[in-house]
Amino acid sequence: MRKSHNEQGYALLIVLFLVLFIMVVSAVFIRGTLGNAKQEIKVDESHLTVMAAEAGVDFFKTYISNFYLSIVPDLEIFIQKNIENQLKDPKNQAKVIDYNKIQKDTTTELERMFNEEILGFTVEKNIELYNFVVETTSVKGYPDRHKVIIKGISLGMKNGNEEKISFEQTVIIPDFSGSPNSNGGGGASSPNMHKLYPDNVKASYCGNNKKLSKVTCKGDKNGGYSSVANSTIYFPDGFKGPNGNFNASNSTLYSKGNLNVDNFNNLSRANLNIDGSFNAENMNNITNSLLAINGSVGIKSNVQNMVNSRMVIRGSAHVNGHLTIEDNSMVCVAGSLQIDKKLTIGKGSKLVHWGSLVAFGGENIAGEIIQVNSENEVWEQCKLVNSNSIEWTNPIMENVIYE
Repeated sequence: MRKSHNEQGYALLIVLFLVLFIMVVSAVFIRGTLGNAKQEIKVDESHLTVMAAEAGVDFFKTYISNFYLSIVPDLEIFIQKNIENQLKDPKNQAKVIDYNKIQKDTTTELERMFNEEILGFTVEKNIELYNFVVETTSVKGYPDRHKVIIKGISLGMKNGNEEKISFEQTVIIPDFSGSPNSNGGGGASSPNMHKLYPDNVKASYCGNNKKLSKVTCKGDKNGGYSSVANSTIYFPDGFKGPNGNFNASNSTLYSKGNLNVDNFNNLSRANLNIDGSFNAENMNNITNSLLAINGSVGIKSNVQNMVNSRMVIRGSAHVNGHLTIEDNSMVCVAGSLQIDKKLTIGKGSKLVHWGSLVAFGGENIAGEIIQVNSENEVWEQCKLVNSNSIEWTNPIMENVIYE
């Protein structure tokens, strides 16, 4: 049978539709492929823009650290002159060095040097067609907190893409006093436990103010002082604190005789030199402080929350509650030590004793207990770092925010 011409026409039409369908599908597929490729390129460019901004942060971090370390010798000269000026001051008859003032003055001086070097600082660098711009936005010193904070931004750019990172770099001023909170290294010394009150103290009397601040003076035994801040106080006849809490911060106290207080909490950056006995109801929150006591010690409740502090006792000690030594702290006792409740020693802390040790509530020891054979060995174990060598730590990059 012969095929009709109509059947052959339908076949040609079907072929044309099939070709058209393949072309449309191919176009859509090619378009999708090209779109994905473009999207990947944009993502890659975005990632590289972020990396360029991060490179700017790293550049600034290194720049500031190198500048800071380069001016450390100038800062040490500044500190030495500050000490000399304090000792030459006719008002400072006791020749006491105010190390807290030195830290504050050094903070202010470092702020000035940074402002002179980098305030308004802008740097632009190219990295294989990508580039970043870093700008310092502020330099601010905080003398009371002993730190300088530098704020800046880093802008990474490529083909119209931008990524901004804001950041802060903090410089912490070390302590120069040689007390336990100092970052210094080098040599070491022990307190002269046989003579904790200086000779020939020349200072006026403190007066009737119950809150002593920024003074150097002689305190009355029954003066009723409730707090001492940023001061050096001498008690030639000892001291009997008032009812309630007695606070001491950023200060040095000398007592030629017994020192008795009710609640001795919140002791911060303080040195106590007691050429007699020491008694308190409670003693908590001891931070970056030193207590050197020539006589005996009696605490009617707890001694807790010691942070980077030392208690050096030539006589015997009795704690009616808990004794907790932690956070890089030390208690040294040449006489006997009795603890009615638990003794806890945290990791990195230690207890040194020559006489007997009794803890009726048991012991929880992660640090060290060292028993020695003589009083001299106690002082050898309890040496205090002095400030002959200061450790200037690198600036800390923090508060990095991607915007």
